[in-house]
Amino acid sequence: MSHNAPWSCDVAITDLARAGLPAPSVVRAAKIACIEPARIERRAGKLDKATAKALAQKLKGFLGG
Repeated sequence: MSHNAPWSCDVAITDLARAGLPAPSVVRAAKIACIEPARIERRAGKLDKATAKALAQKLKGFLGG
């Protein structure tokens, strides 16, 4: 089984069911991209508040805010 090494900007998704994910996952702040809303086919789910807050803090630090 292949496993990606963790990055310092990774934020673990703690509530997989709410996020609509079947396996342990992370948000990798260094690889967030913008896409056109028309290209989104479906939403998997939502991040829980604690994970969203942790991600916002990582992004703020990553972007120099």
